[in-house]
Amino acid sequence: SAGHGIVGAGFADVYNTQFRNDRHVLQFYVKPDLESRASYSIKRLSFPGLGTGVYLFDLDQTLYAWDDSEGPRVRKLDQAEASWSVADDVINGGVRRGDGMIRVAEGVLSYSSKGVFYDDQRILAPAKTGNYFKFYYANGRLFFFHHLIENGTDATYIKCAPWLPGQEHVDLKQIAISKTEYPRSSSFVWAQLGDQVLTVCNYGGVHVFKDGKWSIILEGSDKTSFQVYSSVNYNDVLYLAQYPTGHLFAYDGETLSHKKDWPPKLPEVSPSA
Repeated sequence: SAGHGIVGAGFADVYNTQFRNDRHVLQFYVKPDLESRASYSIKRLSFPGLGTGVYLFDLDQTLYAWDDSEGPRVRKLDQAEASWSVADDVINGGVRRGDGMIRVAEGVLSYSSKGVFYDDQRILAPAKTGNYFKFYYANGRLFFFHHLIENGTDATYIKCAPWLPGQEHVDLKQIAISKTEYPRSSSFVWAQLGDQVLTVCNYGGVHVFKDGKWSIILEGSDKTSFQVYSSVNYNDVLYLAQYPTGHLFAYDGETLSHKKDWPPKLPEVSPSA
């Protein structure tokens, strides 16, 4: 209508700070005329928990909410009753930050402190030394962080190894490894651009898995606050949203560029956050 989009649809694969959404959900929008829009109303749901940060994820048309006000706790939404009920057992082993479940082929891939499962079969046991966390699956590979003690000191690695539905185990003999600069490194975002997979550490290190190997396209620093909480693919560019500036970073598959002062800061907003 006059060059403006009125309907659209697609699969939105989003990793929302701690959890990933259901990749098999077709999301769509329809933009009604102004008169029809006035008839819509918004109703607030009850709070799923008392935490100041509540993180959502979904699977098979069921919405889950996680918070840690009472220790790590998961609740699921009853849409008919608009109420929440405890669902701590939704994943074998409970749900830490960055654990979760996604549908892969005909089964469900889930990951927790008890390891990685495909339906009821464990395909990756917990780490023999240290612990695995912040899992992600893409392009036939399982990605994860690994924190351990080496020679009396902390170390954290980002790893990935091949696995496809039907295979009994993740093939750790073909593992690819990238060492983080800081031993307490973690991540709030995983993202993809074509065949590449990217994650940004909480110290700002940007690690990219490309052509079968890892590279670091931006080194981390403990002198500057740099945390990326979300990403979006747009016109063959991966945009990363950074805290505390609110600026975007753009990755085109080769280089990472800083979009300084973009989006522009509103006059009323603090420049420090």
